[in-house]
Amino acid sequence: MDASRGGSGRKRADIDREFVESQEAVGMRVIGQFHDEDDPNRYVWLRGFRDMEARKAALTDAAGSTRRSTPTTGS
Repeated sequence: MDASRGGSGRKRADIDREFVESQEAVGMRVIGQFHDEDDPNRYVWLRGFRDMEARKAALTDAAGSTRRSTPTTGS
């Protein structure tokens, strides 16, 4: 991602704050971040884990925190 492109830099900061930091907090290691310059809505990162047990725990924790932080709508 080219951070010198105003909006791209801000979008990356938003993604880092909302996704990357929370994933690292549960044990994932972000080892690569990629932004499609032709599609500003496409963003990919590579994650690494200590081992398969750590991977399972981190993915479970991340999914749980996403569910807890997602607002629910009800009747």
